[in-house]
Amino acid sequence: MEQPKHDLGCIRRPVRFETEAIVRAAKVGTARSEVDRDKALEIARDLYASLAIKDDRLATDAAALANAFVDAMPGRLVRLRIDVCDTTTCPKFHRDHRHMRLVTTYCGPTTQYMLKERGDRVFDASLWELLFFKGANHPTFSQRVLHRSPPMTCEQRRLCLVVDC
Repeated sequence: MEQPKHDLGCIRRPVRFETEAIVRAAKVGTARSEVDRDKALEIARDLYASLAIKDDRLATDAAALANAFVDAMPGRLVRLRIDVCDTTTCPKFHRDHRHMRLVTTYCGPTTQYMLKERGDRVFDASLWELLFFKGANHPTFSQRVLHRSPPMTCEQRRLCLVVDC
């Protein structure tokens, strides 16, 4: 994992299973909820089901990531968001007004980020990679990293998980 000097941590994970067919059959939209440790899996299942996704492997992964945030950020409200999109949702590079944000993309174009000290070079995350962004509300946030949703073509779909606190 990269050190937090850039307001960014990255953990590469292997692609655990193919998700393209799941995403093609899904409903385009966003599902979100607050999460606590005792109900994370149930909430994740319900959120995915609201998008016509009934794959328990995705819900299990989302719950595990949400629970890791609950454990790492005691006392903070943790929010889970699942996006199935077919258009570019957030095209401008920005920072979030959160304490921390975790983003992972299971299918489709991945989150892009830019390190200010590297000029205009844009980095693309890998599928299933975990990106941890310090937000503007984090006490050591230094404004060195900006991120955005990737540009999308009309034929693409994206499945993205966001965990905020």
